[in-house]
Amino acid sequence: MKARKNMFGILVGTYLALLGVIFSANWGFALDYPTKPIEVIVPYAPGGGADLAARIFVDKLPEFIGQPVVVVNKPGGGSVLGALYVAKAKPDGYTLLAPSQSSIILSPITKGDIGYKPDDFEPICNFDDTPDVLTVKSDAPWKTLNDFIAEAKRSPGKLTFSSSGTFTTTHIPVEILASKAGIKLTHIPSSGSGPAATALLGGHVQMCSSTLPSQLPHIRAGSIKPLAVTTLKRIKELPDTPTLIELGYDIKMVVWHGLFAPKGIPRQIVDKIYSSVRTMYDRNKQEIDSKLEKMGSAPNVIGPKEFAELLKGEYEASLAAYKLIGQTGK
Repeated sequence: MKARKNMFGILVGTYLALLGVIFSANWGFALDYPTKPIEVIVPYAPGGGADLAARIFVDKLPEFIGQPVVVVNKPGGGSVLGALYVAKAKPDGYTLLAPSQSSIILSPITKGDIGYKPDDFEPICNFDDTPDVLTVKSDAPWKTLNDFIAEAKRSPGKLTFSSSGTFTTTHIPVEILASKAGIKLTHIPSSGSGPAATALLGGHVQMCSSTLPSQLPHIRAGSIKPLAVTTLKRIKELPDTPTLIELGYDIKMVVWHGLFAPKGIPRQIVDKIYSSVRTMYDRNKQEIDSKLEKMGSAPNVIGPKEFAELLKGEYEASLAAYKLIGQTGK
């Protein structure tokens, strides 16, 4: 009996020792992070809001995290291809995703089996919030959104609009607007916010729904004109442009841009990345805020827990919006 107790004690001791080794190895791995360059995947074409925000925040990050941080654009599939690439990556903190809710929330809701779900990502932090703006070319005959809607009623389906992709944050507000206004518009999806604005500039569509950063330079240059913004209140950059709510349409959608890792990443690494981003932002706040303001965004740097709560609420709201729109625009 005594021998049996001794054997049991030896087994328990060995098990606990192994657990200690494993824990120490994982903890040591997290403490050593990072030991090589970090890749940040932007699942959109260059020039859009997510791309610009990622580059603003990543620019000074190497100084605070201790390794080079490289932004890589992987557009395609309405932002699915880049997100899938990260979802399948090793969860070691060296492959991160810098998307908007189009990749993380909307695509999994609307596109069926795309190879990943929202739960396949670990939220690290949010960067900023960005409004959508509805625009037309400066020489277009419509001076206001109501003018555009009146034309659409006279010619159902004739007027076209671009967005950053089907059922993205720039597509959904226009479909809801069309439903509420009783009009039919033809959707021409693009591979990102930048290409959506380019489609308008090239005369390939009559209206563009895209993030403010991708359109603000063209608005300032006088080549396109804004008809409405999707925020709750008017924005500083376009004080004379009404909100959809002001125009009688209860529609509000703000695009956020953030940072994610594949599911399974050690919590210590998530905390290390967020801490580095937070410190970098705090020490460069004035410069970063100025850059964001110039591109039409507002800073909103929040950590993993608060960001996860935001994502949960947005998923529920987006699912409700999808049910409202149905198959329109697909």
